[in-house]
Amino acid sequence: EYDGKVNPSGTELDPREDPGIVLSCSRLEKAAECPFKYFLSNVLGVEKPREMGKDPAMWLDPMQKGCLLHKVFEDFTKHLRSTGWSLPAGERREAAFSLLRREAERYLDEIPPPNDMVYEGEYLQMKRDLEIFLSIEEQLGTRPVYEELRFGTGETSPVLIPLGDGRSINLRGIIDRVDKAGEREYHIWDYKTGSSRKYDERQYVKGGEILQHALYACAAETVLKAKGEDQDPKVTRAGYLLASEKGAEAGKGIIFARDPSRKDKWQKALNTLLELLSRGGFLIPQGASCIFCDYRVVCGDEETRDRAKIKKDSDDICSQLWRELKQYE
Repeated sequence: EYDGKVNPSGTELDPREDPGIVLSCSRLEKAAECPFKYFLSNVLGVEKPREMGKDPAMWLDPMQKGCLLHKVFEDFTKHLRSTGWSLPAGERREAAFSLLRREAERYLDEIPPPNDMVYEGEYLQMKRDLEIFLSIEEQLGTRPVYEELRFGTGETSPVLIPLGDGRSINLRGIIDRVDKAGEREYHIWDYKTGSSRKYDERQYVKGGEILQHALYACAAETVLKAKGEDQDPKVTRAGYLLASEKGAEAGKGIIFARDPSRKDKWQKALNTLLELLSRGGFLIPQGASCIFCDYRVVCGDEETRDRAKIKKDSDDICSQLWRELKQYE
């Protein structure tokens, strides 16, 4: 009977020892949320069940809508740069909504909506999201020099992320936006068009569930230096731009910034997570909400899940590592 643990025969589960394992931030963050889900998806390669039908009251799903808005944001800042940042505020706004209209029409051709009313409702929502994005642009006070900065994807090489103990991992990703903030000083941002629920000013890594700002900051310095445009780039601000009405409605603000220099915090949390995974500790957290999990139908019944859950007072090394990980705020 599966009890949440796998006994590896060597280092095949340890990205610190196997350079062939290239990680992403989303993969790591999901492992910190539920190691068992990581095991199903990334170790066993189990694909999540496909939806059999589409909601008749929906045009675009959250991922499709996010991709559409990301493209609009990217094209908007590229357009401003091509004009030398000389457009007046009114013309900037007009350009942004023109880009939204163009991209929505492209999606309309590829993904027909169930009816005109659904389309108009979702398009109106995206216009409100774009207003929030334009508000963010005004508040940032910096200008992007790169959009969609890639590493480890396509023909680009992964970046080595040092872990503070002489070891490292290979990371791949796409940084939505890199802004120049001063001489050799940069800010990096990731657009978020969903809920802001996971972001908390009091938590820097949230038990390993929020690592992207730190890892992308480290990666950006390496990539910028490799491009030869700056021999000593420093990322002094990193975080998330909550560029949607849904992200802003919680009242947390629309710019969620972090100091990327706190290596002592994120390196310890990341090493703890990697140690857990390398030992085969693919447990289910106590209190995990399995009801909305994509893998609920393939991870067994309630009795099976209970066997794999991390026991509160267990002295098992994997349970200890999990509790240590969740102490990193």
